[in-house]
Amino acid sequence: GGCIMGTDTAQNDILTVMQTPLASLTTVDMGDIVYVNTMYTPELSPYVQVFHLPAPMYQASLGTYGQYRYDGIFQVDVNVPAGSGRTVVNPILAEIKEIYKPGTLLTNENISVRCKAVWESTPYEENGWYTVPINVRYYTYTEN
Repeated sequence: GGCIMGTDTAQNDILTVMQTPLASLTTVDMGDIVYVNTMYTPELSPYVQVFHLPAPMYQASLGTYGQYRYDGIFQVDVNVPAGSGRTVVNPILAEIKEIYKPGTLLTNENISVRCKAVWESTPYEENGWYTVPINVRYYTYTEN
């Protein structure tokens, strides 16, 4: 029989494999990467915050060894002090978009996730921070 992978396990594996490359950022300090459900108090340095928006899983192929397909959006909010200009935020945006450029396959021992698209959402200013969300659309297949 095939291995049984619950939706929760798959979603955890997807989040893990998607957020791992952020540790290699050179434009943001390690301590300023805010992973899902972690405490963080912004100081004055730029920071990025991770969100995961999974779509419903569905069966992609039939049969005993059929596969499930998972799609979703991995979001990275890039936060810089308001008024610091695009020169501060642009290199961070560029580096993140390069990590997740379309076609990139992110993989570990549990899962391989393909990046399908990457784009910036509408920036906004709040509480002294200028935020640019970056969205990464992904998909992966797992055994059922």
